Amino acid sequence: MLLYDIARLMNFYSFQELLNFSRQRSCKGSTLVQPVYYRCDDCMFGVLPGDELYPKEPGACTQTIVLSGSVDDLHRKAKQYNRYIVYDFHKVVLASNVPPGDGHLPLQPLVNNKLAKL
Repeated sequence: MLLYDIARLMNFYSFQELLNFSRQRSCKGSTLVQPVYYRCDDCMFGVLPGDELYPKEPGACTQTIVLSGSVDDLHRKAKQYNRYIVYDFHKVVLASNVPPGDGHLPLQPLVNNKLAKL
């Protein structure tokens, strides 16, 4: 999740912009987000609210859900996605086409490009 949040913070070009956003956003309080993890043939990925694979009751998911097929097969079928894909320790891909909720920031476009091409 840290990489996901850093990719959102990359939208700011100065500390002052971050400070201004923080002041405006602070009146909305905190948003607790629980990722739900899936494993497929070639990687593991976490889905976040807004993703079509995100369950209605994320607290009920206590273990990784196993899916057959490759992550590319799953992404070709995805219409709504908000996820981070972990291929290995050195390759993590962030992807979202879902507008952020509660006044949060979207992923910075430079890191949010993997699924946009599908």
